[in-house]
Amino acid sequence: MSQNDIAAYCHQKGIYPEQLVAWRSACEQANDWSQTSEKELKEATQGERKKNKQLQKELYQQARNEHPERWSGKPVTGRAMKRLR
Repeated sequence: MSQNDIAAYCHQKGIYPEQLVAWRSACEQANDWSQTSEKELKEATQGERKKNKQLQKELYQQARNEHPERWSGKPVTGRAMKRLR
């Protein structure tokens, strides 16, 4: 948009051109943050999944070691895990 177009638009909407520039800058920063935060969230989620898998493995091994008489060769989950407590 040309300066004249911007001035006419701002006059019609009752805003100052500086407000329009600030709004545009804020929108651009918000969009950039979105892409960056999405990547960070994906990396954090992958880390949490690995940690969760490791903890499940440790819990499985602990249950197997504490109650070998109940061990049937199947993973201990759900109700079976509650019975072990």
